This record gives sequence, C-alpha cells and structure tokens, in this order.
Amino acid sequence: MKQALFVGAILMLLILAGCGSSPSSEESIKIGAILILTGDLSNIGHAFREGIELAVDEINAQGGFKGKPLQAVIEDDRLFVGGPVGAVTAAEKLISEGHIVAGLVTAVNDAKPASPTFESNKVPLVTLWDSNEELENLGEYTFGIGFSTERAGELFAEYAYNQLHIKKVGTAFHIDEWSQLIHKNFVRRFKELGGEVVEGGSYSAEEKDYRTLITKLMQDKVEAIYFPFIMNGDLFLKQVKELGFKGKVLTGDVVTKELIENTGDAIESVYYTQVFASQNPKLDHVKELYQDKYKQEAPLFVFTALGYDSVYTLLEAMKLADSTNPEAIKEALYKVKGLQGATGIITFNEKGSSPKEEHVWQIQKGKEVLLS
Repeated sequence: MKQALFVGAILMLLILAGCGSSPSSEESIKIGAILILTGDLSNIGHAFREGIELAVDEINAQGGFKGKPLQAVIEDDRLFVGGPVGAVTAAEKLISEGHIVAGLVTAVNDAKPASPTFESNKVPLVTLWDSNEELENLGEYTFGIGFSTERAGELFAEYAYNQLHIKKVGTAFHIDEWSQLIHKNFVRRFKELGGEVVEGGSYSAEEKDYRTLITKLMQDKVEAIYFPFIMNGDLFLKQVKELGFKGKVLTGDVVTKELIENTGDAIESVYYTQVFASQNPKLDHVKELYQDKYKQEAPLFVFTALGYDSVYTLLEAMKLADSTNPEAIKEALYKVKGLQGATGIITFNEKGSSPKEEHVWQIQKGKEVLLS
C-alpha cells in the first residue's frame, strides 16, 4: 500500500511538473527579419542584425512580453546576389514555418517583393532603412521607420543649388526602387529652384562601364554629376576620375567605410546624403550595449540603432494591443506616437510611415564630414 501511495505521489509530481512547463508558457514570440546579409550592402544588413539582437537580448533580460521571450528569426534574402526572389522565399518561409507575429526588412528594395506575402497573410512588416511613398503604396500591413527617400532627394537638390551654387547638373540612376525615387525627387526639386538638369538615363544595377555616360555629361558642360547608384559606385567614381571630370560629384546614402576603402582617392570631395541620428540618452544607451557585447564601437552605428528601434517599436505595439496577435499588432502600430527611439521619435502617420530626414556629408581627406 505504501509503495502504491509512493508511486502515485511520484506520478502526481511528474504530472504537475509537466503542467508547469507546458509549451504555451515557454513558447517564444517570434519576430522575422529579412535582411541583406550577402553581397553589396551586406555590412548594413549585419548592422541591422546586431541592433535587432541587442534589443531582443535586453527585452528578454527584463522579462520579455508578458513573461514570454522574444526571438528573432533571421533570413538572408541575398537581394544583390540572386535578385528579389530571395526576399519572396524568405517571406514565405517566415510566414509558413516561422510562426512569426511580425516582420522586419532592410529597405524598400526587399520590402517590395516581400510585402505581398505579409499583406495576404495579415502580418505587419516594418521597414528599417526607408520611409517613402513606395512603401506606403504596398498596403496597410507595411510600415517604415527609416529615412524619407523623397526628402533626401529634395534636400540634396536644395543644398546643391543654394549652398554649392550648382546651376546645371547631369544625372543618372539605377533601375531600382530607391534609386528611381530619390532621383525623381532630386530632379523635380532642382528644376523648381531654377536649375537645369541633363538626364543621362537609367542603368542596370549590374552595369560596370559608365564611360560613355560620363563623357556625354562632360560634353554637355555640367557643373556636377548626381548618381544615386545602389551598387558599383566605386567603379563609377574611378571612371569619373579617370576621364578627368572637374566638377562636383554627388550621390545618395550608399557611402560606407567599405566603399571609401575600395574607391581610394577617387571618392575624395564627393558629396552625399546619409542617415543621421541626433545625440540623445537612448542613443548613448545603445552605444553602451554595443560596446559591452562586442568590445568595440559599431562601424555603422545609426543602422545598428535603427535595428534596435525596430524591435522596441514592435514591443510598443504589443503593449498597446495587449496582444501578440499579428492583426492586433498592425492596428496598434498606427497608434504608436511619440516613442523615443535611439534614432529619434517614432510616430506613425495614417499611411504607416514615421519618416526621418537625412543630412548632407562630404568626404574630406578620406573622412566622412557632416555639412548640414
């Protein structure tokens, strides 16, 4: 009898132990991330990943959301190696296999192919690098916390015309969502100001020989060349130097330390728009987190901070919704107002954008110098 009671007690303890560790209490809250981790701009994708992981680690150390830990499920979309199909495949995998409550994506370039899968499955997708009309037109589940592509083109046109006193500019762009949009807004604003634009046309992002274009623009006697290319900017700049162009050279926010190193002195004096974050306590906090984990300064810190902010933006939506239901998170994202992030205040408009403004920089003696 005693033995039977003992066995019964053991069985009861095992049952109770099993109940205490049920899958529902231990299940993580999964956030998918589709990032460019291979090829051109992969360094930026890795910076985003580091920021995402810093935020997830910090939130989990504080108890997660309602006692459940967050988990980042990261996919490499290989955008500039295999094209947009990688983003589509990554989106389908995260939705069908990952059981995610929301997604993150690098930029408009990979958000555009990934978005239809998120929209049709009613899962919110937050874009880190960009906020622009291309994203706003993708659907109600697609959001942006990054920098306004349209405004980047406009403010650079204003700077070129008013500060650099350029009156005639030659331009060219890549057949790419970001490149086309920033170029369109630069050209429109420059003409509004009274400037003359010699448009050199569009090119495949894989193009490697721009000598004919540069020669034509030189023959047209342009004072500057604006080329917001998504890749192969080092080749373009080397060919500009090789052909002896003496005017000013302007580009978009694809200048990185790697590009500077690969281009050498051909990038000297180039002007460009780039992401920027004003000093604030949250930004200092992320710097400390990064230093503690990686024992060095972040090489692309603003991008790391954007990755960090993206996770806290989703956490804020979960708190507002009091839920991890994807549709509830989507509705709550539109209600996120005045959230202090490391890269600035996050407030979504009715179209799902929380745009930030880029600044103008220049390469001086191989260093990045903030001009405005």
